[in-house]
Amino acid sequence: MPAFEISGKSMKKIKQKEFKDEAELHTLIDNNLNEIFKIRYIKHEHITKKHGRIETIGLDETNRPVVIEYKKIKQDGQLVQANRYMTWVRQNPAHFELLTTKNIGNHVGEIDFANPRIICFAQEFSMDDKCLALSLEAELWKYRVYDNNVLMIIREEEPEQIIDVEKGKLAIKKSKRTPRTPKTIEEHLEGTSPDLRCAFHDLNNKIMKLSSEIERYTTKIEINYKTSLVFAYLAIKKRTIA
Repeated sequence: MPAFEISGKSMKKIKQKEFKDEAELHTLIDNNLNEIFKIRYIKHEHITKKHGRIETIGLDETNRPVVIEYKKIKQDGQLVQANRYMTWVRQNPAHFELLTTKNIGNHVGEIDFANPRIICFAQEFSMDDKCLALSLEAELWKYRVYDNNVLMIIREEEPEQIIDVEKGKLAIKKSKRTPRTPKTIEEHLEGTSPDLRCAFHDLNNKIMKLSSEIERYTTKIEINYKTSLVFAYLAIKKRTIA
């Protein structure tokens, strides 16, 4: 990811530099989670009995638990490690809620354990991690830091997969994210009028066509659309007739 400084009509390439160690990257991102992802920091270096030491845990703006794993350079198995930490979160919701209350407060509301987020940072990712990210719906973020103290992060593109064979020909398509959801779209639309259903599907199609990076997921009360941040919410309210 080359970067350039613009001066008038000229550009000068900015030299890339390195963090002195992984901890420097870790600390910088943790201190700015809200600015980057609207994630509330809960704790770092949390030690568990069986799952190892979790680098960072947080809670995003829609109350999804977040596990973050950092590597200074590319390292095989990073996502496997992060998934092990997320397994701890799923198996210990009461402990996670206790950490949330202790570090954020008891006003956060219900935590959405059905839609957790895994985020990994590194300069590059292995093909194994990129493929595994499709199954885990994890977010892989590449970073670069430059001499003028500019940090650039960009989401790693998903690998294309050969997923279909039709009449002897291989068809290459990009796998779509299918989030795990506690409440389906149809359940959100249940009992609504045909006009409202039509309006929802029209708006939904327009949003999803904006970018292939958009992820849609639902909670018990909302339909959410996000890239690195949630940028749109839909709450369908059913009219009660007295």
